[in-house]
Amino acid sequence: MTEAWEILACRHEAPSVANKIRLEQEFVSFRMSPNEPIEKFITKVKAKAQELRAVGVDITSAHTSNIILAGLPQDYLPVVTAMTIRPGELRLEDVVDAVINHETALKRFNTSTPILHHSPAITAMTAAGPIRSRPSYANQY
Repeated sequence: MTEAWEILACRHEAPSVANKIRLEQEFVSFRMSPNEPIEKFITKVKAKAQELRAVGVDITSAHTSNIILAGLPQDYLPVVTAMTIRPGELRLEDVVDAVINHETALKRFNTSTPILHHSPAITAMTAAGPIRSRPSYANQY
């Protein structure tokens, strides 16, 4: 009886080719949704990478990093560019840190007044009134 259970367990736990292909397709098609927190997106990508490893697919840290970067929206283009032009292999930790920092910066700049409004020099210049052009003395000599 135990042997029958072992055969059934092996048959149902064995990763099928179709299952591997489905998981790989899901992995490479990840896209971050609008307003989705970056941590949630990263967690989904890492979880899918772990699922793939569990069925015997070799998923490297660099591969996971590429999937994260490829799935980011246009707002993240500066960090994607910076990470992809770096020499050497992408480290997952570096990519995660960079995109989380970028999301923090995006939130800070999207919810605050423009930087120029906080500048003392700009405040002083605008308090003095509009800037007038200087008279031209070039034709007087």
